[in-house]
Amino acid sequence: MNCIVCNNNNFIKESNFTQTCVVCKLEIANLKNRFGAEVKGIYELRNKNFQRIISKILTIKQKPNILEIGSGDGMFVYMLLNKKINIKGIEPDQSNFRKKFLKKFIIKDQFPLKNKKKNWRGFFDFIVFNDSLEHFKNSELKNVIFQSEKFLRKNGYLIINMPTSDGKLYKFSKFLYKLNITSFFERMWQKNFSSPHQLYFNEKNLTKLLKVFKFKRVYSGYLKVVDNKGLYQRIEASHKSFIIKNILFIIIYFLSPIINYFSKDINFLIFKLKS
Repeated sequence: MNCIVCNNNNFIKESNFTQTCVVCKLEIANLKNRFGAEVKGIYELRNKNFQRIISKILTIKQKPNILEIGSGDGMFVYMLLNKKINIKGIEPDQSNFRKKFLKKFIIKDQFPLKNKKKNWRGFFDFIVFNDSLEHFKNSELKNVIFQSEKFLRKNGYLIINMPTSDGKLYKFSKFLYKLNITSFFERMWQKNFSSPHQLYFNEKNLTKLLKVFKFKRVYSGYLKVVDNKGLYQRIEASHKSFIIKNILFIIIYFLSPIINYFSKDINFLIFKLKS
């Protein structure tokens, strides 16, 4: 296996399911990729993060055409439709949509599309990956980016938010893993969830990869990691012990402002396609 970023084939095994490229530090998992339910307890967190993303889009273009890759329960599409913004989505599992009418706007398919959608070529101003890019396998990613490039207009934008391997919480989880405390690290990868992470990028190696496809990074920021609304439900999804989940809830609840300020675990990046 060669690294998609730097083509290196030298990896260090860091856990029983992950390995890291020694050159660019891309982290790759061998977890089985499936489709299924969203992670629980993140509605309020996503609502706030999506509002910020939408606000950023509208500062760039007032009436954009948008494509979201991996629409999940359709929340992002729903929010944009409420603002009368043109948006399409792609999602292979449509069993979790918040509203049935979203099926009219979200195609049931996997990306990249086998049916190339010729009418989509050069159509979209923005293509958005909301916590979805990290779910593609190393072997799939070049085709994903290539088709995204074809669907964008000249000077169009890729918007990507994703967990980053440079995040403080992620680095702490790796430290705990080395002490044989594995649950935190496994949760960061969504191991044993319906759709685990396949990749952990950081801003540097993702920028290097996208540069090959003529994308230039034009914005870099971070999104919130935790929100107290839905926090207990989120913890409960991966920690069944009554004592542990309640201790974690109390700690995170009171430390959430500090965690969101310092952790920098969710990259919010915008890349512009060079004309």
